[in-house]
Amino acid sequence: MNKIISAFLQEHSLTYNSKEKLLHGSIHGYQASGSVQTFSNMNVLSFHVCLPEERQGEANQFLAGISKTYGIREFRIEGDGIVCVLMTSMKKYVACADALANFLGGIEAKGGCPFCGEELGEGARLVGSANGIYVAHEKCFDEYVEKVKNDEAAAKAAPSNLPKALGGMVLGVLAGCVLWVIFFALGFISWWAPVVSGFLGAFLWDKFGGKNDKVKIICMWAISLVLLTLTLFLSYYVDILNAANEVGVTMREALEILFADPEFKSALLQDVIISYIFIAVANAVVTVQIVQTQKLLSKTFRKL
Repeated sequence: MNKIISAFLQEHSLTYNSKEKLLHGSIHGYQASGSVQTFSNMNVLSFHVCLPEERQGEANQFLAGISKTYGIREFRIEGDGIVCVLMTSMKKYVACADALANFLGGIEAKGGCPFCGEELGEGARLVGSANGIYVAHEKCFDEYVEKVKNDEAAAKAAPSNLPKALGGMVLGVLAGCVLWVIFFALGFISWWAPVVSGFLGAFLWDKFGGKNDKVKIICMWAISLVLLTLTLFLSYYVDILNAANEVGVTMREALEILFADPEFKSALLQDVIISYIFIAVANAVVTVQIVQTQKLLSKTFRKL
């Protein structure tokens, strides 16, 4: 085990599951849990506290302020506490835990049951979710699970603003197409273009009111494939047209000359294959991330 994490576990007497690489316990009086994959820079750190609504804005501001320092890539305040996704070293992971615990102490956050804030005692038990492992009143936990299920059902039943979502995704993919044209003009086929298309398209789909479902994935693949393919061949067309004008031949004559050249056909085929590989890999990565976010929180609740 990493020496820094080992010392951290020992200092706070944290429980550690070596198989799942998960820790949980108390840090400076506040329940905490997290993942510590020492061979990966991506880990989760959660503090399971009852945070009043009037303090949540302050917590969001604090987390935004320390994100760059400690490598926090994402943070959110859920019903069972504060969740941070970090891409950082174990040293900064530990430092972030201390900083967050000190902040909670400074605002006098309640460190008992994450849901009601009352002291844990009779009726409390160890529970878990995608957000971590913690002790809570069983009644409070059951009520929270029911609320999450109702919220998920309402979100599923809500209408999807498909036309606007499609428009947002098209805008995102077009941004990638612009990047594609820029790199093509410089003589490159860049993997950045399909990456930007996939991530920005998916992001704007959500921002314009689209549902996080299978339709989102299908549209992302279809729109990116069509628009990036058109961009590739349009880039070639403009390039050939400019060359034809320079030598004083028609576009048709230029195409006949080029396609009679085995080297050109080989280069074109190579560019097309590389382009589709880049598009497929980028879309596959985005698809995995979308599928991960589609996992219902209610499905991860468990009593331990």
